[in-house]
Amino acid sequence: MTQAKSRHFGFVFLAGVLFSTLALAIGCGGESRPPVYSDGSTYLEEREGRQVLVYEFSITDGDRNPYTGPLLVEGTAFTPGGVDPILESNRAGKVEIILEPTTAGEYRVAIQSFINPEGQTYRPLPDDTKLSGVVVLAYTYAP
Repeated sequence: MTQAKSRHFGFVFLAGVLFSTLALAIGCGGESRPPVYSDGSTYLEEREGRQVLVYEFSITDGDRNPYTGPLLVEGTAFTPGGVDPILESNRAGKVEIILEPTTAGEYRVAIQSFINPEGQTYRPLPDDTKLSGVVVLAYTYAP
């Protein structure tokens, strides 16, 4: 083999290896799928001698695996006494929001968005058209 053919063969081989590696990297992921609200529950519980409302839910990726990446959950609490902003963090695919009920009535938590470290926001239920992707969890408190 001449030196020119050898260089050409080396270049073609290197280009093939790089292209294959790039195709494999794109095909195998890199970034996981966007976070999605999974299932949730709301219940009354006693903690440190007082009643609290616990709003607990899961966040998954598009493949229904726990979303374990860093993520902030942004929402609003609607209580008989007023409205308060909520900002909680994702912990291995689980989020817990605690409200302390003071009077009887309906306590609602609206989960409006998930925010990743790059500042990208995602709707909790992106395919939902009824509430534009927002999740509302409610509990009627009767002491």
